[in-house]
Amino acid sequence: MAIRTKEQRASDYLKQLLAAKNKRLALTEIINHLETLTSTSDGKPLSRAAKLAILEELELQARRTVVIRESFGLEHRHKSTTASDNSNILDVISAMKGRYKG
Repeated sequence: MAIRTKEQRASDYLKQLLAAKNKRLALTEIINHLETLTSTSDGKPLSRAAKLAILEELELQARRTVVIRESFGLEHRHKSTTASDNSNILDVISAMKGRYKG
């Protein structure tokens, strides 16, 4: 199995969230996946801090996606679905982060 950086994992999770019709179900799937991740150095489960770092990267990428869409006018054209979807995704990410904060 290839080693994935936190940026790559966050990108995969963002794609999953963007594609999901049911954001809460996608959230559950991502959390379940996070719980199965192990460290490449010692094979132990990832620490809460490592999981939180992945989620913070996910949030950063999601916010960048919103800014890019707004910069190119994509938000305006698809305002009815996209703006609310982006807000929902950021809300979901925030809930996920709360799970791993000490």
